[in-house]
Amino acid sequence: MDRRVVRFGVFELDRTAGELRRGGVRIRVQEQPLRILLELLAQPGEIVTRDDLRTRIWGDTFVDYDRALNTAIKKLRSALGDSADTPRFIETVARRGYRFIAPLRDEVAPPVVPRASRRVPVLIAAIALAVVAIVAGFLLLRKPTRRIDSLAVLPFVNLTGAAANEYVCDGLTETLISDLGHVRALRVISRTTAMQYKNAKKPLPRIASELGVEGIVEGAVLRFGDRVRVNVKLVDASRDTLLWSSRYERNASDLDALRRELAVAVAAQFGARFDPSGWRAPDPEAQLLYLKGRYWLSEKRNGAVAAQLFRQALAKDPAYAAPYAGLTEVEMFAPNVAPRDALLRARAFAEKAIALDASVADAHASLGMVRMFLERDFASAEREFRRAIELKPGAVEAHHRYGQLLAALGRFDESIAESRRASELDPFSTLVIADYGRALYFARRYDDAVAQYRRVLAIDPDDKLAFWFLLQAYEAQKKYDLIVAGLRTTINPDRRAALDEAYRKGGFGIVARTWAEIVARDQENAPFVRTVSVAARFAQAGDRERSFAWLDRAYQSHTRDLVYLAVEPAFDPIRGDPRFAAMLKKIGLATSSSAR
Repeated sequence: MDRRVVRFGVFELDRTAGELRRGGVRIRVQEQPLRILLELLAQPGEIVTRDDLRTRIWGDTFVDYDRALNTAIKKLRSALGDSADTPRFIETVARRGYRFIAPLRDEVAPPVVPRASRRVPVLIAAIALAVVAIVAGFLLLRKPTRRIDSLAVLPFVNLTGAAANEYVCDGLTETLISDLGHVRALRVISRTTAMQYKNAKKPLPRIASELGVEGIVEGAVLRFGDRVRVNVKLVDASRDTLLWSSRYERNASDLDALRRELAVAVAAQFGARFDPSGWRAPDPEAQLLYLKGRYWLSEKRNGAVAAQLFRQALAKDPAYAAPYAGLTEVEMFAPNVAPRDALLRARAFAEKAIALDASVADAHASLGMVRMFLERDFASAEREFRRAIELKPGAVEAHHRYGQLLAALGRFDESIAESRRASELDPFSTLVIADYGRALYFARRYDDAVAQYRRVLAIDPDDKLAFWFLLQAYEAQKKYDLIVAGLRTTINPDRRAALDEAYRKGGFGIVARTWAEIVARDQENAPFVRTVSVAARFAQAGDRERSFAWLDRAYQSHTRDLVYLAVEPAFDPIRGDPRFAAMLKKIGLATSSSAR
């Protein structure tokens, strides 16, 4: 069969475009089920064996053939509304294969016009056909008139059948998101949020509505021996209509070239041009190790394994900047490491990444965090954050941390704008949302802060950071009943009655001291202090001496959130104490003490 469009029942299959349509409306079908349909339609009424399908669809790729074939057949039947028990289109031939059993439809022939009356109608018909052809050509060649300003790249689908290739799919997704983040005037949803939709069975319009985007990029990865093929398409999500699609194929050892082709092609759909000639091609093995490291860091949340893979990548290619930027992220918040030590290691990796490639935006953002938290050089930190955003407008971490720096300096309008931008780029990141709430809290916009903390807890009810932030906001609002209710969930059941009794008799003053003791107990014997929350709780409880004692410990430990001391509402009870002004001066915030 060599017809371009094959029609059966209410369906038609455009073999050239690779599209299945029902009544003219495109039906989304994954590549393997679609290829099976093509094979069956090539031999209508004849048995196509399972072995033939395996050979033609999967080749020598290592997969669980039976499972993959059965799954693909089920998806194909689902798309056609067919049933294995009472088939209308695809019949299962036991222990042999499958057969397409529906009759194929031909086009209806045009009516025969008598010769005597044919000349004028034929001329009219010819003109009409010419007009149709011109209009159709214009529609095919023109760019979409609908402007897309926001985009989500969904996790690329692994069609290889091998779990070991997940990191390739996730790596290509991440690098495409990162590359598109350089396109100005285009808001690209971050990887953290995009990965929430991995294996999601949701219609594209619903995903677009949840993310607040207009366009969606979908991709699928296949592997044939040493070759990797990526099918990618851009969809107008609100209308669920295809705007552009293409296919790319490269050797598995040349993923960087594949990445460049994808970035250039997708960016071109938005009128943006990349010049990949300046991009340094890393060692292929090093890039594979880096992609695996990103997978373990972002997906598995295992910094130890990620660091090991980043180091292996550097052993293969010492001039590769990206693994150094990855190590900066690992070290920045390494568990069970003193904050100062972690920041010193992070600084070394960030500076190395920038020395190798000053265009790596994430390295500048990380260095900005070092300048802010380690050196407390706020002017230099701001320069690094702004440089990161200049290099990559869609850099979530740069907007996120820059917003926190601006809050620490009391520049609240700017801080909230940057924090909102980060939240729009990564709407499912609980840390980004919580810190957006913190910017609002520092600005004394407590109701708005509470709304953001509740947003975090709706995503993750067990998020302890957002829970404690919420209680602090309640404290500023003097909603003591809600604080007590929250504290009751954090202490042993046998102490809850005592807490309730203390609140009834002594009011919130007693509760504040109880709260201070709870948070102090966790860090009393720790070798370093990670947070100023203990000092803040004692300030609220009216215990100035213990509050300043914990502030001194925080200063000695180089605790990161000490930089927010000038704007933290919890310290208002001790703000007039000369010791407080002295602490601000030591931190380098003396000029920011009036930020509140």
